[in-house]
Parts: sequence; C-alpha cells; structure tokens
Amino acid sequence: MYALVHDGTKERGERYRSSWHAFKSIKYREGPMALYRGLTPNLVGSTTAWGLYFFIYNIAKSQWQSFLNMKELGPAENMAAAVTAGVGTQILTNPIWVVKTRMCSSPISAGGPLQYRSLSHALGLIWRQEGLAGFYRGILPGLLSVSHGSLQFMAYEEMKKWVTRREAYASHRHEMGTLEYTVMAAASKMFATIAAYPFQLARTRLQVRSVGCGFDFCLFCFCLLEF
Repeated sequence: MYALVHDGTKERGERYRSSWHAFKSIKYREGPMALYRGLTPNLVGSTTAWGLYFFIYNIAKSQWQSFLNMKELGPAENMAAAVTAGVGTQILTNPIWVVKTRMCSSPISAGGPLQYRSLSHALGLIWRQEGLAGFYRGILPGLLSVSHGSLQFMAYEEMKKWVTRREAYASHRHEMGTLEYTVMAAASKMFATIAAYPFQLARTRLQVRSVGCGFDFCLFCFCLLEF
C-alpha cells in the first residue's frame, strides 16, 4: 500500500486524493506491477518482525512472571513485556522498513529506471549514500509507535481474561471459540491502530526523505505538527 505514502513536500510529485485515485494514477502512469513495488522487503520485514516480536514477548513475559512470582500477569506487566518486544523488534528491523518505504515512495514514468531495483540494491545504495544513520531514519517515531503493539497485546490479554471469567461464571465453560478470539484480536488491533497512527505517519515521512541526519528530532517534530 505505497500509494498513499507522501512526505508532504511538493517535490515528490502527485498527491493522491484517495486510495482509488492512487490506484488509478499509479496503474496509468507506472503500470500494474508498480502496485507491488516494495513487496519483497515488506514480506521479509513482516515475517521477521512478527517472529522476533513473539519470541521476545514470550521471553519477557516469562521473566516478569519469574521476577514477580506471579502466575498471571496484570495489565502493567503485559504492557511492559509488549514494550520490551516492540523496542527490540523496532531496532532490529528498522533498516528493512526504511528500504520498503523508499521503494514504495519512488514513483517513475512507465518504462523509466527504478531508483531502488531490489532489496539488496536498496540496502547497498542507502549504505553508500547515507551510512548507518540512513537505515535508522524514523527510529524516534518508530520507537514511540511501539505503543501500538503494547496497547494491542495489553487490550487482548485483558479482554481474554474478562471473557474467560465471564464464561466460566455463566456456564462453567473454560475454552473460548474461534469467533471470540477473532473478535478480540480485531478489536484490540483497531484500538491500538487508532491510538498509535500519528507516530506511524511521522515515521513514514521521515523514512521517505533521504537528506539530513537519520536522527533528526526537529524533522520528527515537524512531521507531527504537520499531521
């Protein structure tokens, strides 16, 4: 979904009025395959990020349970575990998301050259032109957006405990069904997405730009104010 990525400057070309307008414009100007630009880093980033997140999250939960000698963690402990997992995952995967954002936000005319031809080409180009800081552009709002996963998992765990207790009290049934898990997952995801979206927008705008310092806090503040 790179169609709506735009850093807010006039230099980057056409602005898109809606998702449908973006799809039509990209297909017409750049061809159907342009709609799949950045798919490889997105797949690599998503699988890596979620694998790392759950790995670190489960370790953090176990450590909190052992440290506090608690069988069931409360909201604060669940959020702490989620924050730990989110920070670790964000630091390790930020370079992949920078590449994905760059590939997605580089429009070309049909048949023209691509600025970033592949995941490996983008990694090499960013390293040569911007150094290590280029891979960590947008890291500040990225770390702040860790609240997304923290809020999601905290809300999910609390809803799961509430439903389990309610059903155990009402019918002595201790196992939840697929529908209940699906509703809780969707509700917790929606809640977290709405709460953390401004940070995701700021991170994307910072990652699109290839000038200045990768840790430019002033640019981060500018993106938030612009939102």
